[in-house]
Amino acid sequence: MKKDFLFILLLISASVILKAQINFGVKAGYNLSTVKFTGEKLDPKSFFYAGGLVEYSLSPKVAVQGELLYTQIGGKMSTE
Repeated sequence: MKKDFLFILLLISASVILKAQINFGVKAGYNLSTVKFTGEKLDPKSFFYAGGLVEYSLSPKVAVQGELLYTQIGGKMSTE
C-alpha cells in the first residue's frame, strides 16, 4: 500500500513538473504587404493569420517555440 501511494505521488509530481515546462497558446495577427517597382502600379494587400503555438522551456531564460499558422498569400499587379 505504501509503494502504491508513493508511486501515485511520483506520477502527480512528474505531471506538475512537466506541465510547467510546456505552454500552449493561440496566435493571430495582421499582415500588410507592399511591393514597389518603378513605373508599375501596385496596391498594398492586407491579410490575417491565425494558429496555435507550443512552447517548451529548456531553462528559466531559454525556450523553444513551434507554431502552426494559417496565412493568406497573393497579390495583384496591373500594368498600363
